[in-house]
This record gives sequence, structure tokens and C-alpha cells, in this order.
Amino acid sequence: MTARKTAGKKLVATLRGLLEQGYEFDEAEQHLLAQIEAETDRVVVLRRVLDAELAKPEVSTRRVTELSAEIRLLEKQVAGWCDSLRPKQTAEKSWVHQKAANARWRSA
Repeated sequence: MTARKTAGKKLVATLRGLLEQGYEFDEAEQHLLAQIEAETDRVVVLRRVLDAELAKPEVSTRRVTELSAEIRLLEKQVAGWCDSLRPKQTAEKSWVHQKAANARWRSA
């Protein structure tokens, strides 16, 4: 029986898949990937706790609010970390625009 991949492992695998062939994450990025995995798994656990709280006959609105806020905070943090790891796509400079800019600078 194979162990199921956690949500954190799936997300980290997706981020690794975004790298071009021959590139790899450095040590600091590896640490960040571990944090992303842990926090993503924590979100899953907190959602289960939230679901259990919502299933109770007497729902604690304070508890629901706290859990919802924590989930939102973690999701935002993970999204920010993921964005910082994504390879940046640089737009190619247009030869025509470069020529026009150089002409303006040279004539001044």
C-alpha cells in the first residue's frame, strides 16, 4: 500500500515542476519549500477542525472565526512564498523600442 501524498507534498512537487530543466532550488529555497509543505498541511488540519466545529449542534462562533482567520492567514502566507519561488518571466525588449529610446538619448 502506497502512502498518499499530502497537500503540502503535492504543492511542493508542482513548484519543483515549474523549474526549467537543469535548474534547482538553492538551500534557502529548499528551506522555504519545507515551510510551504508544513503550512499547507497545517491548513488541511485546520480545515478539518473547522468542519468538525461547524458540525456540532452548538457552534462556537468565536472558534469558527479564529479558525477561519488562521486559515486565511496561512493561505495568504503560502501564496506569497509560492509567488516568490516561481520563476520570473522577463519580457523581451523590442528592438524597435530600444532603437527609438537610444535615438532620444543620443539627440539630447
